[in-house]
Amino acid sequence: MAEGIDPLRAFRRSRAERGFYLIGLLIVLIIIAVVLGKGYFRQDPTTGATQAQMYIERSKDTACTADRLAMQADITQIGLLSGGGPPSIQALRARLGPRRCQAGGEFLLDAKGNVYCTVHAPPPEGLEVFKLIE
Repeated sequence: MAEGIDPLRAFRRSRAERGFYLIGLLIVLIIIAVVLGKGYFRQDPTTGATQAQMYIERSKDTACTADRLAMQADITQIGLLSGGGPPSIQALRARLGPRRCQAGGEFLLDAKGNVYCTVHAPPPEGLEVFKLIE
């Protein structure tokens, strides 16, 4: 071995590098403490759901509403393009394709072109509806 060469030099770090890693570790610990302190994972005593779960459910509800409104706009456009009358359920199924609610519900259509969801916006009792997916 040559004199003056330290074989462990690659594994030793300078003081500046050690300080840099320590600051990075402290930042990560602070972020974890903030997330846990905000209560994202704390359970609500009345529902038993965490705040994160409630945010997820709220986003699924919002996505379902957006999908229903978009489908109603598509149905109106399809009706206008086909001569103004209501399109057939087969034509709607072909144009809209198989869509499902983010929460696992099914989309239902009535004769007027209104869109309902079995989870978020069920149709009124006694109304004749058709499944978008057979």
